[in-house]
Amino acid sequence: MNLAFILNNAPLLMEGAAMTVALAIGATLGATLGGGVVAFLRMSRHAPLRYVGTGFVEIMRNTPILVQIFVLYFGLPTLGVHMSAFTSAVLAMSLQNSAYIGEIYRAGLVSIHPRQREAALALGMMPGMALRVILLPQALRRVLPPLGNQFIIIIKDTSVASTIAVAEL
Repeated sequence: MNLAFILNNAPLLMEGAAMTVALAIGATLGATLGGGVVAFLRMSRHAPLRYVGTGFVEIMRNTPILVQIFVLYFGLPTLGVHMSAFTSAVLAMSLQNSAYIGEIYRAGLVSIHPRQREAALALGMMPGMALRVILLPQALRRVLPPLGNQFIIIIKDTSVASTIAVAEL
């Protein structure tokens, strides 16, 4: 192994590592927030909202991240929407992973027995308070392991950004 090569290129490797971290943080923040919206849509009482959420999840989970990045980076400029390669990569990874994270959130909330909510309401809690104090803490314990896995997947997916000239590690 030639360590001289690594030492000579250390500044470039550090720039690539910084770009990888920036992509991962941007996509993680976007996907975490987007996942909340997706979970809300999927659990809505209104059928049109559920259909929109389900359609989004199906489209985002069933198309490869490479196709999504290409559509945003090469396809949107034909419609007059221009964005940088970095922004396209972060947006594509955020959208795809928000579908996965939304399903993780939804599964965590659905896994809590309905009697937990009923008991909180019987104690006089308002629905929002019951969600915040009783249901979400229990769901959080259940969703942390799959969220950790999804965040690792986001870090691995940053390598696809190199296809649109984002110089990352």
